[in-house]
Amino acid sequence: MVFPKNLSFYGRYAFRRQLPAEVFNTFGADTVLLGQFVLTRIFQPKPWETTLLFSLMHLSFFLSPWFAERMRGRSTTRLFHFMFLLAVLPLVGTAFTRGFWGVGPALVLANIAFVSLFVPLRNRLLRANYHDWERGRCYAAFKSTSAAVYFGCALWAAFELEANPQRIHVILPTAGILAGIGILIFSRIRERGQGKRIRGDDERRRRGFKDVYRDLFELYRTQRAFFLFQVGFFIYGMGFMFTMPREMDMVGSVLKLDYPLIVLGIYGVTPLVKMTCIRIFGNLLDRAGPCILSSVAFLLLVAYPLGVFLALQFASPILWLVARGAFGFAMAGVDVAWSVGPLSFGPREQAPRYTAAHIFAVGIRASIGPTLGHLVSLVAGSGVFLAAAGLLTGASLFMRRLARGACAHLDGRKKGDREHNGAPGE
Repeated sequence: MVFPKNLSFYGRYAFRRQLPAEVFNTFGADTVLLGQFVLTRIFQPKPWETTLLFSLMHLSFFLSPWFAERMRGRSTTRLFHFMFLLAVLPLVGTAFTRGFWGVGPALVLANIAFVSLFVPLRNRLLRANYHDWERGRCYAAFKSTSAAVYFGCALWAAFELEANPQRIHVILPTAGILAGIGILIFSRIRERGQGKRIRGDDERRRRGFKDVYRDLFELYRTQRAFFLFQVGFFIYGMGFMFTMPREMDMVGSVLKLDYPLIVLGIYGVTPLVKMTCIRIFGNLLDRAGPCILSSVAFLLLVAYPLGVFLALQFASPILWLVARGAFGFAMAGVDVAWSVGPLSFGPREQAPRYTAAHIFAVGIRASIGPTLGHLVSLVAGSGVFLAAAGLLTGASLFMRRLARGACAHLDGRKKGDREHNGAPGE
């Protein structure tokens, strides 16, 4: 069933409204990700251009702490309206632009909206409206339902692009309009205790640009468990960024896949496996905490770069599809841990702050990961995927040790929370 069982009163209210918003919003967020791969196929940019675009998509994450500070004292409604302008207008504008660097900047701007701004906003709602023991299940339900709806549309778009690549200038604006509907639905969702929180935030002066980032590093310094959690994700992220830009370059040149097969792998096999299994990992987060979940997910993800490596060695599209299936299974766990895990570390009112610090760390590794991966691939060729597998294994072992040490309290903190009937997160 789509609707999780045994939700709290306010959790049921929020879930009914958030589910359709998540589905519509996925059209924009996932199309931006798909657009990175499609642009590579359509415009055939140089490897350094692919690496630069991928880096810019992730370097935009540095803005997340500033957005989180702007959220203080403001209702989510106004913030979602700003996100609407930042995400929808660039995507709609691709109807009038041409070329790799005509469409690419629009994807960068939309990515700022869908990650740097949207993720802290959504986590603010998740932290306020859901208990710890139900948050993982609800998030998994959102993702699995969205993936099921999006897959059919992505497959249709793939066949359209195979017939005429210039239809990218129709598909991206359409995705932007659909995402805009989701953003407007999000803007109508209330958070528990909204009026009290906004009044409290209004009493504190908003900090300037420098103070925001000074506070960010203070958070890393004083919250040791949260900092070590970011270290584990940094190791994982380096392995992840070794593979993603290189995968399309190498798979495209060796396997010469067409659009339907690319979409079948990226938005067929991967999301089908992911949406089937993600509730397993949502339950694991609720039961075991973010560090155990991350350790398991990172270890499972090792199968992905190893699978791509074998697919390249044997020039086998079938092995590539198997690798994408392994990727979907593991990323179901990574998605839950990455998106919801940071909420376990801080109080309810600081959910955007912790989420923004988590996203900022992505920008740090994005500033070096793709470039370093590119250099490794120049020396080792497809051996870059073996290096990625080693990094992912190391990240899994690190998180396992962290779960037994600095983060041990997180895994047991939720015991007895089912008996708590107050406001979520209080």
